[in-house]
Amino acid sequence: MDALQSQMAVLESQIIEAQTYREAAKAKQALELQQIDTQIDQMKTQWNLAREEWENTQIKAPFTGIIIERMVEPGQVVQPGMVLMKIADPIHIKVVAQIAQEDAISIESGARSL
Repeated sequence: MDALQSQMAVLESQIIEAQTYREAAKAKQALELQQIDTQIDQMKTQWNLAREEWENTQIKAPFTGIIIERMVEPGQVVQPGMVLMKIADPIHIKVVAQIAQEDAISIESGARSL
């Protein structure tokens, strides 16, 4: 009987120790998961900031058109309000040109240029 009681006492102690270890492992795992979640949140924040910066590098015209003059080169640093290029609406382009008289008879209004 004493041997069985002794064995039960040892096992009970081992069970308590294992449960304590298990709880400590769960706490450690929860802390590690929380740290990983924090890292993920920080990376998402950095990604969003990078996306905003990238979007700020995109220049969009207020209308669809054709670039007729570029005042800056790609990669050049610019400032807010700086004129970067002139854009023309292709529907409203007016051409003023000198044409030889012999060529003038072959030109028609609305004809495409070469």
